[in-house]
Amino acid sequence: MTLEQVRAGLDVAQIARRRGIREGTVAAHLERLTDEGLAPDLTYLMPGPERYERIVQTLMELEDESLKLVKDSLGDDYSYEELRLVRLHMRRSSRGSSNLPA
Repeated sequence: MTLEQVRAGLDVAQIARRRGIREGTVAAHLERLTDEGLAPDLTYLMPGPERYERIVQTLMELEDESLKLVKDSLGDDYSYEELRLVRLHMRRSSRGSSNLPA
């Protein structure tokens, strides 16, 4: 169901509401779908370019070890789901599956 809703262009919050699950659960589904090679392009789910680049920079500086460290570094203005989606997008991009958001 998550895959169908992503294909329909719904964002993480919309999917969570419609399915009656947490946004973190939706992010976990997207990670699993991507690992299985089933997720479509997720670029539309990425935060704006400045936020995206700040998250990427922080993930790279902290060597992607722990999202808690990344979140602590970035502060409360950033959600774990947002961090997970950017990390997921980075993994896909490193495999040549998608371009970075503009």
